Amino acid sequence: QGYVLEAVNKLFSTAEADPPTLVQLIADKTLLSSKGTEVVVLEHDDAAAAEAGADIAQLENDFRSYAESPGHMRPSFKKAHFLLPTGRDDHATTAIHTFVRYGGGVHMLVSKYTVAELKQQAFLFVAIRRELGDDDPEDIENEKQKDELKEAWHTFLKVTQGQTTDLPELSDELPAADELPESWSEVKVCDAVLKLTSSPHTLYCGEGRSLHHDRKQIHEVLETMNDDERLERGVAKTVEL
Repeated sequence: QGYVLEAVNKLFSTAEADPPTLVQLIADKTLLSSKGTEVVVLEHDDAAAAEAGADIAQLENDFRSYAESPGHMRPSFKKAHFLLPTGRDDHATTAIHTFVRYGGGVHMLVSKYTVAELKQQAFLFVAIRRELGDDDPEDIENEKQKDELKEAWHTFLKVTQGQTTDLPELSDELPAADELPESWSEVKVCDAVLKLTSSPHTLYCGEGRSLHHDRKQIHEVLETMNDDERLERGVAKTVEL
């Protein structure tokens, strides 16, 4: 009842009043507003909790069988819902700087870039575009420079337009340099990104009623956040689990 999430303790100094407990946060998600933190409580579901418990029991049984009889097929971690997603061939699973620490309950604190930082990231494309001048980007011989230009262009589109899919290739026409912002402070951040950055931090937590259900839910949120087609990936600066 009196458990305080480790991430919440981190937000409070020792001189401040006692930080809210998990039970209090579940009852009132606005308790961390003064700390610039949005609270997202992942709701408990009895059926999902039973399934999560059965999954881990099956995995434990698979490992026990493998240890006792090495001839058995080695269990795979790829589909296991451990805290960190692993073994995905189609996308990165730790694209965001991710830190793991011991805790009494499964939760995740996402710290985000400020609007100013995102503007500066987007403006990198402007600088590269101006340096390119009238040259054809396809003629750039250095592959690393090509990749940097493409990545900067995509970042600019994500920040200014919220575009994460159907991103252009270097064979597509680049915007004219004189159509781009003169300085980083003039970069216009789209509404979708502004909404995501309205709180400097977002805290995700389960209700603390099932360790494996909470773990599975946090796992799924983290995997989704690492998807390159999600704006959250570009906005998140660090993740602490």
